[in-house]
Amino acid sequence: MPLVGKVVFVEEADLAAIKAAADSRADEVEIIREAIHLAAVRVRRRKANGAMLGEQGAVREDDL
Repeated sequence: MPLVGKVVFVEEADLAAIKAAADSRADEVEIIREAIHLAAVRVRRRKANGAMLGEQGAVREDDL
């Protein structure tokens, strides 16, 4: 499957946590790529079960 480049803005604290977990830039990118893949799988699974996008249990800031 071909990869696509995108610019994504993230919370500083979230990126700091990823950087702390990663030993090198390659590891950092792989962590982010895996997270995006898992999010896509979750969306596909919920959509297949009939959930509307707004009903998929997205995390809202006030939930944190």
